[in-house]
Amino acid sequence: SRQTIRLQVFDSDRGSHDESLGILPPRTVYEFLHECSRQRRHIGHCTVRIKRARNLRVADISGASDPMVNVTIGNYWKATSVVPRTVNPVWNERMTFPVCSLDDDIVLEVMDKDLIGSESLGNVVRKLSSLVKHGQSTRNISVSEKLQNTTTGS
Repeated sequence: SRQTIRLQVFDSDRGSHDESLGILPPRTVYEFLHECSRQRRHIGHCTVRIKRARNLRVADISGASDPMVNVTIGNYWKATSVVPRTVNPVWNERMTFPVCSLDDDIVLEVMDKDLIGSESLGNVVRKLSSLVKHGQSTRNISVSEKLQNTTTGS
């Protein structure tokens, strides 16, 4: 069954109530999200929780790494904290991103942070559309994947 969305437009007054300026013609949720995506408007938010990594590649002469995760969705980027001297870091950090298009990639790049620069320990790339079904506004998805572009780690 097709779900429809009905949008009502209000003016925003400070100190008084908001007044309705009218109702837009009803559209399906998919049509609405597709139009927002095409115009690069935010169609929602995606909250990412980075839990942990295991068996990362040793990148430092100390026999460990100083891992962090760079997360990118569309044009937005955030990073976890650095966990010093480990190949099995635990972050358990959340970050929220605006979503402009379900065609955007979500990129998780695990990095070894050094005093000067950083070195990639591997990455995971997925399309947001592969994680979302049409018509669902919220969904918890657990993804556990082996890192790409590396010899070890998950």
